[in-house]
Amino acid sequence: MKARDAALAAIVALLLLGAWAASGLRLGSDLARFMPDARDADQRLLRGELGSGPASRILLLAIAAGDEARAAGLSRELAARLRTDPAFAQVLNGEIDESAMLATLMPLRFSHSPGMDVARFDVDGLYEVLLERLADLGGAGGEAFDTLLAHDPHFLTLALAESWQPLQEPTLRDGVWFTGNGEALLLVQTEAAGFDPQAQAAAIATIRSTFETLAGNDATLLLTGAGSFSARMSERVAAEAGLLGGIALVSLVAMLLLAYRSALFLLASAVPMACAAAAGVIALRLGFDEAHGITLAFAFTLIGVAQDYPVHLLSHLHPGVPPAVAARRLWPALRLGVASTAVAYASLFSGQAEGLAQLAVFTIAGLLAAALVSRYLLPQVLPMPRRDVLHGPGFRRWAQRLDGIDGGLWPLLPVLLLAGVALIAGGQRNWWNNDLSSLTPLPQEWLLEDMRLRAELASPDARHLLLLSAADREGVLRLSESLAPRFDTLVEEGVLADHSLPSRYQPSRQVQSWRLSKLPTPEVLRAALADASEASGFDAAFFEPMVQDVAAAQAPDAAARIAAAQADGPAGMRLAAMFREHQGRSVALVQLSGLQDPQALEAALDGRPDARILDLKAVAEGMVADYRSRVVSGLGIAAAALLVLLCACLRPRRAIRVLPPVLLGLVATLAVLRLAGVELTLFHLIALMLAAGLGMDYALFFNHADSAGSRARTLHAVLISAASTLLVFGLLGASSIPVLRAIGSTVAIGVAAQFLLALCMSGAAQRRTADD
Repeated sequence: MKARDAALAAIVALLLLGAWAASGLRLGSDLARFMPDARDADQRLLRGELGSGPASRILLLAIAAGDEARAAGLSRELAARLRTDPAFAQVLNGEIDESAMLATLMPLRFSHSPGMDVARFDVDGLYEVLLERLADLGGAGGEAFDTLLAHDPHFLTLALAESWQPLQEPTLRDGVWFTGNGEALLLVQTEAAGFDPQAQAAAIATIRSTFETLAGNDATLLLTGAGSFSARMSERVAAEAGLLGGIALVSLVAMLLLAYRSALFLLASAVPMACAAAAGVIALRLGFDEAHGITLAFAFTLIGVAQDYPVHLLSHLHPGVPPAVAARRLWPALRLGVASTAVAYASLFSGQAEGLAQLAVFTIAGLLAAALVSRYLLPQVLPMPRRDVLHGPGFRRWAQRLDGIDGGLWPLLPVLLLAGVALIAGGQRNWWNNDLSSLTPLPQEWLLEDMRLRAELASPDARHLLLLSAADREGVLRLSESLAPRFDTLVEEGVLADHSLPSRYQPSRQVQSWRLSKLPTPEVLRAALADASEASGFDAAFFEPMVQDVAAAQAPDAAARIAAAQADGPAGMRLAAMFREHQGRSVALVQLSGLQDPQALEAALDGRPDARILDLKAVAEGMVADYRSRVVSGLGIAAAALLVLLCACLRPRRAIRVLPPVLLGLVATLAVLRLAGVELTLFHLIALMLAAGLGMDYALFFNHADSAGSRARTLHAVLISAASTLLVFGLLGASSIPVLRAIGSTVAIGVAAQFLLALCMSGAAQRRTADD
């Protein structure tokens, strides 16, 4: 009784400690934790952009209503509401507030406008300008025009606005952007990073609630972008996990009740799993500042192997054999199975990604806890069994059918092996999927929606960036100015549709000083204006605001006021999104639109080391390939360690009987995936690792059985384990989420192959041993 009480106390203590650890465990949501570890400067730059760059904070909205006028009205109303919310850094829908634009740009016109390069402020130059404005008066007027004319007769402000205007823009109708399908388009930039699902979900909820208030039921809103993906994926995973988890739970309960016909055994089978979860959470709490939610989701899937441990114990219980004795007999096979699975999962550390490291820590700690509980604690709390599982309904009939499989399949194994190898080696498809998006669990239809709206918005090229680097920001701006004429030529030649060189939005200090030096003193300007106005028919006093603006541009605090005006205007936002501090240097990431010939663009850079084209697709694919290479290398080391472990713990003959079903099972799984045209990702490797761990357990326990009765009980346990695993992962294979579907289908195929091969080869080997 004392041993039973101590075991119960230990189990309760572990569960309480796990609850305590869970209550204080901080959950993170940055998907970048699962991204490959960057190995060079370009990869580090890309990884930073994916996690928190401006592009990750962009949301694209499309409003569909009964008619375009209604959609345009909703676009204007929604944009106006969102611009007042501090959660949104920028809201664009094509609207132009001319008065606000002029007020923003006018303080910058003397230093920033390209019109200053040819502007003249002498009498002749002013006379020509005023004659042009006289002609304009015939077709324009109003308060805004008069204000602009009085301050800026050269129209430097308009020249600046035109230079900032993209050469490619969405279709503009009724004052707002529209798609070809008649949807009103908006672009919203959030303050929160795109990989922060909680903040993105709050921003999206604000957008949707505001839209519903404005639109009612007569319009729909399509919302996409990195932040939308993050929030929607969290919702979908939670919904599918609830549905599939509920189905799996009910089915497993029914299966275990049918197999053991005991509610106590059903409860006992859950104890090691609960202890495994508690130990995993404790390990995460001790080892990391915070745990990623996806880590927990995948980890609870991977420790599903631990469900087999109590099943083996329960299947080997029968009258006359105390649970502690049954556990002691099973321990050699169980101990080796746990050790081999832990070695396999330790290979996840080789990926050098924090998310994978958390996954490894959780699963290894959980499996060790489940094994120790199944060996030492659970037997102490179980009563002496009253019935034998071998007498269960239908089991003998199933056992006889399965026992005949090995004899029928054994001659076919060489043929199956050759066919599998041929399928793996042949085929035209790539072995690996090097697309970085394969590491994100996004459905294809979401990506297609996003691509469609980005195309409608005439978004810049998502693949290529121009990277400019210098010791400081001023150096980058000078480099940009030296390249600008060449890039303008490339646009004229059709090599590029447009570019966003930083000097387009902020001239270097040298250029600004030169432009400001062209301004005359207020007195000289006033006199020139008087002569030019008299000759052209204007009143010179009308242009006094221009004189005052020139005086302000020459004041001691002019540079500070120009910098503040730039930072507060649209250029400031563009430049903030463009510039980075990277490895002690200032870097500008320049977006390119409509790039047709990357080689011509490279040639235009003339071999400048501080200006180069960054192919994001090539960098991403290299990052994924490096990542996969590290994981595969880790798996190779784990396989070698596993072989050493088996040879050290088993006699050579037994070791030879254990490995073939595992290896052939992996070959069979890869062959089926290859036949289905699947390109492997990191998640397939994780799934193969899990399938191999399960197959190793099946082979070890089958080969551990040394009598007919022991073999029958092992078959009972393995049959329940394989059936429950097939059920759970078969349901995952039906998921609409690509990652879960990949893991579920791979493990389901692998478990079926591993079970049949382990049964076949162990049965044939045991018959040969008996014959000898």
